[in-house]
Amino acid sequence: MNNCIINTSSILISSVSFSSLNTQLSNIYLALITPGGTLGYNGPLGPFGPLGTLGPVGSNTWNSSQLISGIEWSNFQIQLTAQDGPLSQNGPLGHKGPFNNNLYNREYYLFDKRDFSQKLSGLGLFASLGLLGPLGALGLLGPLGPIGAHGFMADNNGQYINKIGQVQKEIIVQYDDQTSRKYELFEVYQSSFAKSYSDVLDTSFMIEGSFELFGSQKDQFILTSNSDQFIIINLIPEKSLDSFKLSLYDFQSNFIDSTGYSGLIEHFIIQMKKGQRLTIQVELLISMQIFSTNF
Repeated sequence: MNNCIINTSSILISSVSFSSLNTQLSNIYLALITPGGTLGYNGPLGPFGPLGTLGPVGSNTWNSSQLISGIEWSNFQIQLTAQDGPLSQNGPLGHKGPFNNNLYNREYYLFDKRDFSQKLSGLGLFASLGLLGPLGALGLLGPLGPIGAHGFMADNNGQYINKIGQVQKEIIVQYDDQTSRKYELFEVYQSSFAKSYSDVLDTSFMIEGSFELFGSQKDQFILTSNSDQFIIINLIPEKSLDSFKLSLYDFQSNFIDSTGYSGLIEHFIIQMKKGQRLTIQVELLISMQIFSTNF
């Protein structure tokens, strides 16, 4: 089973010699993989970026997700979509957005193999910053997430519910005049709920968790892929003085890989098959806090 898992991780990226890849990736890109670079703790994926505590998603009064997914407004969502809103065919998930296959199938496609932009796709070194990452259209801050345009309210567990109280996991988006596509919504769960109800975890969610000063310093979460796809897993500390280890296991608990002490925001980029299940383990390595440590 281990041989079927193809992945890239922050620990691998941190040891890359860019000059050996191709002429387009010289050592000038080394700055991207330093703690102060775009993949580091001070970058957009770190605790001080838009995914951190001061960003739009969270349980604090200043987080806009408290308002946007704190109420049910699906009727207005229908009106918004009819006016070319984010979930319309003219939005980021429609035929004019980055998920138009023609961008990748033509002779001069978007990600030229000699160009740096290719490293933002698939298993690329910087895929976590690209289209498939948490900052992309399918990610936490996109139209499918807690500050998105779906109009569903999030309950106390983080599940989206419609106006009659039914849990909503997916949404259909018009792609063009003839076709539509189905996408998984991007939920924000508390770790206690995610551990107790692992069957709700697909590959499109965020988990908020914490470790106390004493007791267990590990959490495990089981996810299931509903399609053949690349997925990106990011571990973002809430406080910059905490250090975590991110480990990956198959569903039979066989160890696959781990990342920690890389100097970067810990992450995996994984190619998964439909129906495949994986276990993600979060482990606290070092904490310089006097209170609980959050991720």
